[in-house]
Amino acid sequence: MNCAELESLLFVDRFVAHLCAVCSSHAALFVVPGDDFDLGPGTVKFLGLCPRCVADRIAEYRTRAAVIPDWLENLEREARRAVVAQADREKRALEVSWDDLERCQGCGAFIRARDARYGQVPSGASPPYCVKCYDT
Repeated sequence: MNCAELESLLFVDRFVAHLCAVCSSHAALFVVPGDDFDLGPGTVKFLGLCPRCVADRIAEYRTRAAVIPDWLENLEREARRAVVAQADREKRALEVSWDDLERCQGCGAFIRARDARYGQVPSGASPPYCVKCYDT
């Protein structure tokens, strides 16, 4: 695998505010061996890549190439995992409703209703507090 092929696989993603300009996926940080980038044996290189786009490019490259390095197969597998993890996080984020959130009386942060702490007051009606403000 030569440098031009590596560049066409790994250095083409463009991001706007941490989102891929092509597919709107969040950027992810991946580690690849540095020996293929002339960094010397035993070194690594950190790359910010779009997991969906890089996995698709590697899958397409696999159809053209006879043999691909093991680290490239691992990168594709980890990129696919990152895509699934992002989809799960986005799904969970959409399941949260504003009715499930309350505002901490101490710092003003939003907290989930089930995580809210209430002080003991004679009237029995205490405003919600986050754990940090409740403990202080």
